[in-house]
Amino acid sequence: MRSPLRLLLADDNLPDRLLAETAFETIDDVQVTFCEDGRGVLQTLLDPDAIPPHVIVLDLNIDRKSTRLNSSHRCISYAVFCLK
Repeated sequence: MRSPLRLLLADDNLPDRLLAETAFETIDDVQVTFCEDGRGVLQTLLDPDAIPPHVIVLDLNIDRKSTRLNSSHRCISYAVFCLK
C-alpha cells in the first residue's frame, strides 16, 4: 500500500478552506493539512515531528504572507503553487 499524498493548503478565507476540505474528502490517498496564514504554514513546515507535505498550495493574498525565515530555521526546499 502506498502512502497518501500529503498536501498543505493555506487560505485565510474560511469558506474557501471548507470548500477545499469538502473536495479533498472525496479523493482517496490524499491527506490535507489546512493553515489560516503564512505563520501557520511556517509552523507546520518547521515542526521537527511533522512529516513534510509533498505539495503546498498557498492563497496568493494570504495575511502575513511576508513572514520570513531566519538563520535559526532549518532549510526547506519546496515547489509552491499560489492561487490568485
